Amino acid sequence: MLATNTVHQTMRGEGYYDQVMDTHLVSVMAGVCHWTKSSDIAFSTTLGSCVSVCAYDTHAGIGGMNHFILPMAPENEDNRISRSFRYGSAAIESLLNALYSHGAAKNGLHIKLFGGGKVLNKVSDNVGQRNIDFARRYFQRENIRIESEDVGGDKGRRIIFFPQTGKVLMRSLGDKKELQNIATQEKKLLNTLSAERGKDDIELF
Repeated sequence: MLATNTVHQTMRGEGYYDQVMDTHLVSVMAGVCHWTKSSDIAFSTTLGSCVSVCAYDTHAGIGGMNHFILPMAPENEDNRISRSFRYGSAAIESLLNALYSHGAAKNGLHIKLFGGGKVLNKVSDNVGQRNIDFARRYFQRENIRIESEDVGGDKGRRIIFFPQTGKVLMRSLGDKKELQNIATQEKKLLNTLSAERGKDDIELF
């Protein structure tokens, strides 16, 4: 399911409690942005060609994560759809604005970037790279350094992000069945976008 255009403040007690990590894990689905100031919350997501930005300010004790499908809405797109967090253009800007408005400082912001794998060969051979390129250009334009990244390649990724500290746990997903499952889910999301736009095919530009 694709989400609404609200950056969700994740509160203590949301998600499910993981005994091993002693924290509540909250899933960040495609088209969603989450932020929190809670010390016992971590965000998790699974990425193929999609990209997630993990942003945090340790001094302000705040962090957030998004998960976007495509870099930008096509020109002349319906405004309601183009503002959706399924597009990097809305997902990144809205996440950063939410963090700034709740205490984060631009000069104290740390950015980590993940995803953009080549897992949709039969739909598009470059959507993952385009997501990566868009995110890199965005932060370059905003004069914000990307602290670290694990992007591209032919793999998927499972990410767990601890917004209070910036710590990230990542597991590479390269098994054929795992990649097929990721590709199937992402194709469904792209088909949903296409249907909402009233198109019969998937246009990635």
